[in-house]
Amino acid sequence: MAADQAKRLEAMPVKPGCRVLRALLGQEREERRIRLTAMAVLLVAVMGSGAVILWQAVNNTQNQHELALSESLHDRASIVKQALEHTSQDIASNVTDRPHLKTVLGRILDDKATPTDETDLSRILDNIAKRNNMLAIELLDGRGRALGRRGEFIANPKFSAPVRLQYPAMLLWDQRYVLDQRVSILEGGRKLGEARVQLTLEEIDKLFAHQKGLGETGEFVMCASLSAHEMTCYPSRWSPDGDKVESQFRDGNPLPMHYALTGESGTIQTVDYRKQQVVAAFGSVSDSGLGMVMKRDRAEFWDISLNSFTGAMPLLLLLSVGGVWLLRWRLAPLVRNVVESRARLKTVIDSAPDAIVCLDERGCIRSFNPAAVALFGYQPSEVAGNHISLLLPEVSSEGASALLQNGMSRGSRKDGGTLSVEISVAKVLSETDAGYVATLRDVSLREQAESELKARYAEVRVLNEQLKDSQNQLLQSEKMASVGQLAAGVAHEINNPIAYVHSNLGTLENYAQDLFRLVTAYEAAEAAIADGAVLEQLQAAKGKADIDFLRADMCSLMDETRDGITRVKKIVQDLKDFSRIDATDKWHWADLQSGLDSTLNIVWNELKYKAEVRKEYADIPEVECRPSQLNQVFLNLLVNAGHAIKEKGVITIRTGQEGEAVWIEIADSGKGIAPEHLTRIFEPFFTTKPVGQGTGLGLSLSYGIVQKHGGRIEVQSVQAKGTAFKVWLPIRQSEPLEAVAAQG
Repeated sequence: MAADQAKRLEAMPVKPGCRVLRALLGQEREERRIRLTAMAVLLVAVMGSGAVILWQAVNNTQNQHELALSESLHDRASIVKQALEHTSQDIASNVTDRPHLKTVLGRILDDKATPTDETDLSRILDNIAKRNNMLAIELLDGRGRALGRRGEFIANPKFSAPVRLQYPAMLLWDQRYVLDQRVSILEGGRKLGEARVQLTLEEIDKLFAHQKGLGETGEFVMCASLSAHEMTCYPSRWSPDGDKVESQFRDGNPLPMHYALTGESGTIQTVDYRKQQVVAAFGSVSDSGLGMVMKRDRAEFWDISLNSFTGAMPLLLLLSVGGVWLLRWRLAPLVRNVVESRARLKTVIDSAPDAIVCLDERGCIRSFNPAAVALFGYQPSEVAGNHISLLLPEVSSEGASALLQNGMSRGSRKDGGTLSVEISVAKVLSETDAGYVATLRDVSLREQAESELKARYAEVRVLNEQLKDSQNQLLQSEKMASVGQLAAGVAHEINNPIAYVHSNLGTLENYAQDLFRLVTAYEAAEAAIADGAVLEQLQAAKGKADIDFLRADMCSLMDETRDGITRVKKIVQDLKDFSRIDATDKWHWADLQSGLDSTLNIVWNELKYKAEVRKEYADIPEVECRPSQLNQVFLNLLVNAGHAIKEKGVITIRTGQEGEAVWIEIADSGKGIAPEHLTRIFEPFFTTKPVGQGTGLGLSLSYGIVQKHGGRIEVQSVQAKGTAFKVWLPIRQSEPLEAVAAQG
């Protein structure tokens, strides 16, 4: 009626007296339209909010139940895993941790059984079975013969599957869950026998006997793979049918159990064998080879969600209406907040230390913050509308595509100068427009610092190379010192036999002159042999020469000369054996005691004046090694032992064998090593000798050589009593000789 009245008023001529009434009616019509619009908006908001809340409630409820289903599955999987491992460990410990059982089995295996052994085995089996409530236990000897049995084994279980445990095991089901496990009884690596045990898994029985948390439609299944496509499942409820074999796929799609048996875990929505939509949680039982699935119908999830939503509907409607109403009154403050946010954003951009440039989709500059003004020297009015290539000449002027790749570029200043710029670009999309925000940072100082750092790094590398050269020079000096020491010893030892030869050769020369004079006298007397005076002269010359003595003494002189030459040959041969001049430095079998003797002869000149050397050699086999390197180790240890003795002492060299290793011990009765130095004696360049008398590399090199041979060095020292170094070496290298040679 109000609308008809308004139309009539509009059709009537406007008179001054009616203008107020028409204005009032127009105002009412405008208020009505606003009221209807607000009601429509409110209704749409309420309906939309309700729909969103319903959808969220359903999703949240389903997610919560899926999470609860997954957590329940995880808890049950943990119980099954713990039950399997705990039972397996109990079986193993109850069988293998019985010394008397091992003793009896050992006598049976060695055919030394006593009459009481059978009785002892029966008693032990009864004890094990009773204490652990075992279904059955059977004991076999090392040859597979049955020695005893208690209980009845499940012969034909409805389900059997191998389980990956410490010992071979099967999981059986025959109206109860049983672990069938075989445990080897070992003693020192020798198999004395084997025990087969069946034990009920009560923890797993309880899981299936009490189906809690599965609702009205839930099911709980455990399976094991028969092949890549088939699986055998435990029943979720006790049933006389036992297990069943089914495919891991249905209509070409993998079932939840397929994922569980492949080691995956999670939840999935699928269709089960009843053609019902279900939510299933799946997962594996650790690495036992078993899988588990718990599932519930999706309809049950919907029912729970709808019931929850129905109860909360009045409150949700009230909250929705109140929210819309509050939103209407809070709109103005929100607008103010937006304006204030824009102002704050502008303040942040203006105060940013990096240049921030806003571009349109073609790469033209829209805005320019103060940092950009300071960086490039342009005012915002000078660059507005220009392409970004004005600031970054390397960017193509045909578009902003190059800016999409963050990186480094060269910038151009207003005064013509250039600088290195790091570019970071973000694309900005809106309903009506698109563009880019480029952040530009001057990295010239950073590049300069990086250049200086590279220069410093190059200097460090040069210093490292110099250090390596110095180290090599030190090593070479150590080698040259050893060679000089060897040369001095060899020269000293060779001097004595050479003196023998020189002296005897002089004597031999005099004897030869006497013989030559005798021969001359005989020659002179040959023509006048009948002359008595000549004959007398000849006889006097023979008597003076004493031919018989010359013959005997000349043989003795020759023997001494040969002995001296033999000693020279022996010293040279020892030197060759020590340094292996006549052989390449390869891995082969060698006699370590011969190497010790050769090395001892080399350093004997330095040891003989201050130490008595005692040898306590055992019968040790040849060792697979590099002999010349081990001789260097023996040389260092013997020289150090000599240095440790001030005036007169004893150096003892011992050898021996333990198992697959031999040991060489070099002990001295010297001054010993201080306890604080024992942990550092193998460090390179560490020495307690005065400056100029030691480099600190001998023991370090020896330690490295022994390590390369797969051995170790042990040291024991007591101050004022002496030190003993013990070198352990494997008889045979653990790796092929070619591999060891490649490493060393």
